[in-house]
Amino acid sequence: MIVERYISNEFSRQQAMTYIAQQKLPFSVTVTDASKRSVEQNKLQWLWFSEIAAQTGHTASEIQAYCKLCIGVPLLREQNERFRDLYDRILKPLSKQDKLALMGPPMELPVTSMMSVKQFSEYLERVFEHYKSKGFELTQPEIAEWR
Repeated sequence: MIVERYISNEFSRQQAMTYIAQQKLPFSVTVTDASKRSVEQNKLQWLWFSEIAAQTGHTASEIQAYCKLCIGVPLLREQNERFRDLYDRILKPLSKQDKLALMGPPMELPVTSMMSVKQFSEYLERVFEHYKSKGFELTQPEIAEWR
């Protein structure tokens, strides 16, 4: 059984510690940085999605779904064993069209929302490089905006 808890305050920390103290031995615990992306990072992401959409005729939501699937999923698969195992077992067998449908509205499968600030920075760098290498015109941000 896998239990995940988001710890954002002292009360939730104490609850988690109580839960851990009650577990039968042996067991394992994994602690990860749960810092969320900044407002600046989120604004930059949507600025790029809008710019790409204007140059392709797609919607910003369609660009977001594509980036989540083709850039975000590989990043999380590289860095998160649990995500990789679940994705490979459940979603990998689906067609690309079905996966894209799951990434966008109304389902909006979480991908980037699962990322730490560091992972989201890497995701933004990959989005920028992917589209710049294909000749898209994107706003060049200050490095601080995506870190």
